[in-house]
Amino acid sequence: MLKDLPNKLCVLRILLSPVFFVLFTSSWKYGKLISLFLVIIIEATDLIDGIIARRTNQVTDFGKILDPFADKIAKLTYFLGFLYYQYFPIWMFLIIVYREFFLTIFRQYAERKNIIIAARLTGKLKSEVQAIGSIIIILLININLLIKPIEKINVYIYLIMLLITLITLLSIIDYIVAYFFLLKKINNNKENYDKS
Repeated sequence: MLKDLPNKLCVLRILLSPVFFVLFTSSWKYGKLISLFLVIIIEATDLIDGIIARRTNQVTDFGKILDPFADKIAKLTYFLGFLYYQYFPIWMFLIIVYREFFLTIFRQYAERKNIIIAARLTGKLKSEVQAIGSIIIILLININLLIKPIEKINVYIYLIMLLITLITLLSIIDYIVAYFFLLKKINNNKENYDKS
């Protein structure tokens, strides 16, 4: 029953992401409310698929690629939805996007040097803050629309996104500091070996 369920949940997260965007950016009164539930489902399945994969020994090479891909697709879709309403400046979005592209390239380069870049605490913190921050932002938007107007809601959303952006930036700096000098040392050793 649980066979290949982690990967299926990853695919579900990917499929739900554009549905979230359509509902969140629609003019339908309850679109943002449903989008809130979608985000909760997406983030819950992200947690669940990891637990199932580890407990049932279904950690696969494909799953190791699919899971972070699904996570990136979901998070970037949330932020694109927020950007659509100009809740925060585009430079924040670019930092988040550039971080993901840079780390992907950095990992591939490291793998060619037989170095596996493991997930770091700042990377996990980044994912958690992005998930929780996104849920809080969408919750605030729904309260503002359906229950009671929130004074300075744009300021609150901006501050949450600023925190997300700063932690995202801290994460990539942490990865660079942790692995850049190691890669440089390996390159230097290889050059010295080639010359000998």
